[in-house]
Amino acid sequence: MEYSIEEFDKAKTKVMNYIMYKKRTVYEVKNKFSKILEENLLHDIIEYVKEAGYLSDTEYIKRAISEFQALNNLCRKEIKYKLYSKGIENNLIED
Repeated sequence: MEYSIEEFDKAKTKVMNYIMYKKRTVYEVKNKFSKILEENLLHDIIEYVKEAGYLSDTEYIKRAISEFQALNNLCRKEIKYKLYSKGIENNLIED
């Protein structure tokens, strides 16, 4: 099923508000909006915000690691576990 430009913009605004409030992973966005939005619409919005630079698991990892180290003084294993819990792919975490 196709969607209109108005539907895309309205849904994109909701997703943007969600990711601008606090940095999120792709997994978190999918998890939050999968029950609300049509799958194709959500996929297209995620691709749009990724291309625009608002959503990046790699950038999330970099920011999270520096925050975890500065605030909590966590070891590598604990940081990896926290990133896994955010739905980030193993190969990105290992890099």
